[in-house]
Amino acid sequence: MEFECTSCGACCVRIGESLDKPARFHFLKQAKADFPYDTREDGSCEKLIDNRCSVYDHRPLYCDIGRLADETNMLMTKEKWFDMNYKGCEELQMKYL
Repeated sequence: MEFECTSCGACCVRIGESLDKPARFHFLKQAKADFPYDTREDGSCEKLIDNRCSVYDHRPLYCDIGRLADETNMLMTKEKWFDMNYKGCEELQMKYL
């Protein structure tokens, strides 16, 4: 099972909001603490260039939905984790795109 990202960039454009409001990721404090990049004044990730992640192949754990499911104790099924993230993606898309 893979997380099917639409590559819209909404999560990267609003990474500052995502990091500041971790309700969706409430049990992933360590992944948030390990986020290695800065955010710009507008809330976007500094590694977002031309609406593409410039470090995609080496993105941090916080940004990799599938790897998070595999490497952390989710206390939920992978399917439920993906569904929760799809809903979060839709909210970001509707709000910012």
